[in-house]
Amino acid sequence: DFTGARVKKGEPMFEFYSPELITAQQDLLEAHRNYSRRPDDTNKRVLESVKSRLQYYEIAESEIEEIIEQGRVKQALSIRSPYTGVVTEKNAQEGDFVPSGTTIYQIADLSSVWVEAHIYEYELGRVEKGQQAEMTLPYLPGEKYTGQVAYIYPYLQRQTRDVVVRLEFANPDLSLKPDMYGDVRIKT
Repeated sequence: DFTGARVKKGEPMFEFYSPELITAQQDLLEAHRNYSRRPDDTNKRVLESVKSRLQYYEIAESEIEEIIEQGRVKQALSIRSPYTGVVTEKNAQEGDFVPSGTTIYQIADLSSVWVEAHIYEYELGRVEKGQQAEMTLPYLPGEKYTGQVAYIYPYLQRQTRDVVVRLEFANPDLSLKPDMYGDVRIKT
């Protein structure tokens, strides 16, 4: 189970069987054969196009070259992480049927986080983009995080009559987690 795990860009996440990927591999082998027999611009463009189709699925270049070298289709291909980050959601188990368009893993880069602060309408005139902000967390008393105002939403929240301000904080040790609550002080 990868949930909560840190992953690096290009790291294999899971193996995936898909008739579409089988067809793409067959097309790859056919395009490679055609290019080997007749290495002209047209056959080269077709080969590059088929390789691109496999790369859209995050199939590594090394795996594509391995298919070409072996001259045969793989039943399951490794899907690799497109980003470096933390797995925040996993929506499939081994052996599951996964419909097209399903998010299997969700990966977030938590090295920098956004914090939403709510300010009252009368405070709006004192807050500007770029101002320094400090945040403390109830579970880490005495620890202060320094960030800045990144964006001020251009409308009021209808029910609470406040404005959302987006702050950005560096999070190199990943101590800031999604959906946490904290106390924020904006230096006006």
